[in-house]
Amino acid sequence: MHQQQNHPDGKRPKVTPPLPTGPYATVVIDPPWPMTKIRRKARPNQQGFDYATLSVADIAALPVSRLLDKDGFAFLWTTQKYLPKALEIIEGWDLTHRFTMVWHKPGGIQIYNYPQFNAEFIVVGTKGNPKFLDTKKFNTAFHAPRAGHSVKPKEFYELLTRICPPPRVDLFSRRAIPGFDTWGDQAPGTGAPPTIAPVAQQRLLP
Repeated sequence: MHQQQNHPDGKRPKVTPPLPTGPYATVVIDPPWPMTKIRRKARPNQQGFDYATLSVADIAALPVSRLLDKDGFAFLWTTQKYLPKALEIIEGWDLTHRFTMVWHKPGGIQIYNYPQFNAEFIVVGTKGNPKFLDTKKFNTAFHAPRAGHSVKPKEFYELLTRICPPPRVDLFSRRAIPGFDTWGDQAPGTGAPPTIAPVAQQRLLP
């Protein structure tokens, strides 16, 4: 892992840890899709996120298939806007799309002449022929509370810990998750500021 260095201006350098080597039986990818905050009268200066985003091409370049074992699961988080692209990316990773999960969350963004967007999606792809450990109480749609902007619910990870084989890794993680290795500029132990700009520059090619 890259070591953080002290700078005269007191600012922390951007730190991108090296990709894990794997192989993993279960890989979760929660990429920062290219989006911006909606301008609001109450907070007119909140149009930008607190972290850098990746282009669709950068996300597609992630070496997910390389990280997976010969039989493995990939869970790609996405939004309503990028759901079609996520399906293409799964195929581009040489994975087979098995199904798509839906996180139904309380509340959501609603713009003029559109419904309220109160769901996120997880496109599930497989490499080889992996087997779930358990399929009891395993639904493709689930309800869970919010825990902050872009924070994915602990219920999702608890489910995967029960149904998916180890070893497991969470890419673009922001917190420690029991049963998972974590990777990303904001992952625990990186000492990194909230940015993944170096990741975009590297393009994460294998």
